[in-house]
Amino acid sequence: MLRHTVHRPEEEAVYYLRHDPTAPTPLNQAMELFGSVPPLSDLLRHAKQAHRQLGPWCSDQIWAFLVQDGEAEKNAARMEREIEAKLGATRSTTWTNLQIQRMREAFEHLKGHLFEEPEFNETHLSPKVMELYIRLESAFRRTPDEKGIVFVRERYTARVLYELFRRSRIPSLRAGILLGSRKAEHADVGVSYRQQMRTMLEFRQGVINCLVSALYRGWKFYRAGI
Repeated sequence: MLRHTVHRPEEEAVYYLRHDPTAPTPLNQAMELFGSVPPLSDLLRHAKQAHRQLGPWCSDQIWAFLVQDGEAEKNAARMEREIEAKLGATRSTTWTNLQIQRMREAFEHLKGHLFEEPEFNETHLSPKVMELYIRLESAFRRTPDEKGIVFVRERYTARVLYELFRRSRIPSLRAGILLGSRKAEHADVGVSYRQQMRTMLEFRQGVINCLVSALYRGWKFYRAGI
């Protein structure tokens, strides 16, 4: 009788200091002025949550998604349609236009903001993210052909960590991201099933060796040591 042995992965509990920021980032403080505009209120909530859990740089990066890579006008137009759809039937045209004007002012502020490159210390990152980064750095420097998957719950968290890791100082780390294929909204991105399959193939082939995934179910994740 042949006996197949499945090796259980080693589990390790990681402890880190609690991150309890006492003040918002200057950018979040500025964006509070536009917090009553419907689409921006959701992003402000995400940014505040990211500040508590991931750190200041990660928090500001959520706002950067609105205006980076030439996407500012596209995202502003999308938000304008959302405001019209949400307020047009219940509020006056004057009020709706005022909210659109304030949204446009928010975009102008973001386009003029200097988004910094991350510093890999606790000035920019929370203790939890720093601990994750230190462990990834140790693993990939020790074994350059290692593979790892970082599972997260929120799409914004996945996008922020992907942006952080692809700017990392770890020479052998090649970051990728795997998101669900739901319709994009606000500063989010739409992902097709074909793009998902391509990402998984690149991870299997080693083109990507550190995958940040907001997907848990319905996918077979190939061997990863981390």
